[in-house]
This record gives sequence, C-alpha cells and structure tokens, in this order.
Amino acid sequence: QTNTIRAKCYTSQFYLLLFSHLTWFHSIGAEIFALNNLFCGILLYWVIRFQRAPIENRVGVAIEASFISGLSMSNQHTSILFIAVIGMWMFLSLLREEAISRKQFFQTGAAFLCGLLPYLQLPLSAFFYNPPSTWGIQKTLKGILRHMARADYGSLRLAGDERKRKLQC
Repeated sequence: QTNTIRAKCYTSQFYLLLFSHLTWFHSIGAEIFALNNLFCGILLYWVIRFQRAPIENRVGVAIEASFISGLSMSNQHTSILFIAVIGMWMFLSLLREEAISRKQFFQTGAAFLCGLLPYLQLPLSAFFYNPPSTWGIQKTLKGILRHMARADYGSLRLAGDERKRKLQC
C-alpha cells in the first residue's frame, strides 16, 4: 500500500511538472548558466583525472582541460574565475614535476584557442543570416571583439547599463 501511494505521488508530480507553464516557458531557450555549471563540473572531473593520472599522462589531461576551458569561456565569461585557478594549478604542477615541454605548453594554448571556436559562429551567422536580434553588430572585427569583451552589456556584469542604451538610441 505504501508503494502504491508513492507511485501515485510520483505520477502526480510528474504530470504537474509536465503540464507546468513555467517548465515549457523556460524550455524555449538555452540557459547559459546551466551550461556554465555543466562546463565547470566537467572541469572538476578533469581536475580529478589530472590528479590521478601518472605524471607522464598529465600533459594530455591538461590539454583536454584547456580545450574545455575554452569552450566554457565561449559560453560564459564568469568561468574565468574558475579556469584561472585550475589552469594555474595544473601548469604549476607540471612545471614542478618538469613534465611539460615548450611544445606541449603551446599545444595547451592551442587547445584553449580551439575551445573558443564557437565565436566563429558570430560573423558567419551575421554574414549569411543577418539575424534580427543579436548582442551588437558582429559583421566587423570591432563588433566581434566588442561582443567578446561584453562591452554592450557590461564586462562581467549580468545586465547592461540602461543609461548608455538610452544615449545610443
């Protein structure tokens, strides 16, 4: 009887969530903060992999973590607070163990830059599709750099300055 009551409770919770207006309203667009949390969780997993890996395999793990860091940065700039600490710790660990060469250091940097490749979508979509609403004008290099620096809506702020927007209109 207890299992039947639990099953009815779980089923009713399922249907309440399924038909909830807010569930469907918020499912329309991708949420950047949830994706940021996913990337930060993946980076923590790579920290554990780095710590448990034999010294000779740690550079490969660091290169993978660097790529994920780049992806995380292309999603949400606040992840730099997380990435800076992890990256510095990995780099100092590799230096202390003398386990990284100059070539591997540059490979790590290249992996980070490859993680930033989603930014390539900005000028491509602006050129081919001309979207009606975007964060600024990304058809020029200045516009892309402005977007990457979050100049239109404040550096490391979650909302723009309303006074600046009124002045620009």
